[in-house]
Amino acid sequence: MKSEFKKPIGIVLFEQKAGADSSRWLERTLATSIQNDLLQDQYLMPLALLQTEMIEKIKAISLYNAKYFIDGSYQLVD
Repeated sequence: MKSEFKKPIGIVLFEQKAGADSSRWLERTLATSIQNDLLQDQYLMPLALLQTEMIEKIKAISLYNAKYFIDGSYQLVD
């Protein structure tokens, strides 16, 4: 499929709201899991981005002409 038919979607690291530093690995794992899932759709082009500040995220996403991005936060509860 030609790349001009694919829709870019930015996926940024998820932010941990509270909890132990031992669960920090989930930031990348959640983003990577979503990226791998979206890669199954031939019309999407998921882009993993490592920015942490909102203005940096928006700048990085606009470089790829992406209209959409996935962002979020998580908190582990015992």
